[in-house]
Amino acid sequence: MDLTNIHVKFFFFFPSDLSSNDFTGELPSGVANLTKLTTLRLSGNNFTGKIPSFIEKWTQIETLHIQGCSFEGPIPSSISRLIYLKDLRISDLKGGASTFPSLAKMQELTTLVLRNCFIHGKVPDYVGDMEELTTL
Repeated sequence: MDLTNIHVKFFFFFPSDLSSNDFTGELPSGVANLTKLTTLRLSGNNFTGKIPSFIEKWTQIETLHIQGCSFEGPIPSSISRLIYLKDLRISDLKGGASTFPSLAKMQELTTLVLRNCFIHGKVPDYVGDMEELTTL
């Protein structure tokens, strides 16, 4: 199912778990308007393109799962604005090497999974100071 032409107007009806479907195409730009999202699971789909930088608008999001979706890397730098994240899981990006994303302001992060994302360099020292982190 191609989500490219879906226009999200009724954000309160948008499901927060879209995982394990057969969605294709890019994530619709209208999803950027869902600024009250607290949970979004996109895992197990066949999206194309990069993880959109408009994720920075989801300032209240606490759970974000983007695993096995066929998105291209790198992880957008705008992810650093999601300071209320508690559970961040990104995996299986295609190409697009990057450095470790800036997560220093995510003080409530309990779960961090960055698997097969073509991240190079070292893990930042601040990760060791994330007192709430239980899964890495």
